[in-house]
Amino acid sequence: MKDCFVYEIEGTISEVFHQYLVQFSKYKPNEFKVIIIDNAGFHSMKNYDIPENIKLIRIPPYSSEFNASENYGRT
Repeated sequence: MKDCFVYEIEGTISEVFHQYLVQFSKYKPNEFKVIIIDNAGFHSMKNYDIPENIKLIRIPPYSSEFNASENYGRT
């Protein structure tokens, strides 16, 4: 079995997302992580410190071509 990180969350608020980032940063702490995020309100981290080994990259607004979940099931 491959090594993986699993973190269960309850809710979609910035505090929950921040706690996810903190825990993810502790998993393989010497590894730099890049996370692609959309513009969901709870992804706003302006009031939080992002761990040094994590980089958040936002996709442009209204860019469904970059968001796989919006293209699921389309032919």
